[in-house]
Amino acid sequence: MTRSIVAGLRLAAAAAFALVLAHQAVFLVRYGSIYGEALAHTGHGQAWSDAVAIVIGGGLLLLGAAIVGLVRLSRQLDRNARVVGPRAKLRPLAARWLRNSISLTVAVLVLLTVQENLEHAATGFGMPGPGILLDPDYPFAVAIVTLVATAVAFVASLLSWRHDALVARIRAQAPTARRIPIAPTRPTAPAPVPSRTSTLARRLGRRAPPVLRLA
Repeated sequence: MTRSIVAGLRLAAAAAFALVLAHQAVFLVRYGSIYGEALAHTGHGQAWSDAVAIVIGGGLLLLGAAIVGLVRLSRQLDRNARVVGPRAKLRPLAARWLRNSISLTVAVLVLLTVQENLEHAATGFGMPGPGILLDPDYPFAVAIVTLVATAVAFVASLLSWRHDALVARIRAQAPTARRIPIAPTRPTAPAPVPSRTSTLARRLGRRAPPVLRLA
């Protein structure tokens, strides 16, 4: 449950980062040198600029934290490098990159489509519909989104793959607990029950009984 929540948060952060980059790249390709003026005239005011700064800054902070975490894991592995752990394979990285690229591309395409329709409605031009990114006013929008999402997915996949590989090697080098055999316990003899005979009987038991003499 916790891992699924963390994975969802990572995907959301990557999608927000890729969305901002793709949006800015689409407008840059579309408007060129008047890119800044076009953003201002299409409803991208100070609020959008602040959102872009927050998302990009937060993404870079997360990237820096992930790199620092990898460095700490690598140092821990170097300190405990007595047993060679399993080497990381590239096939899981490729599979993870492909899976994340598809998920991230679809997510960013949907988010950007919704965003552009809302921006058109806010400026009084109505909603063009779900095919807005295929409009000639958005040249290469789908290709740009795919390229940006694939690049962001590669970085995220590389970091998570490296993290999992380091953790697996550290766990492989952890000392295994030795099982100490427990000796079987021998049954103890029951304690002797103290005799309830009298002192006179015990004394008589130590010597022969007296001889009875007849007159």
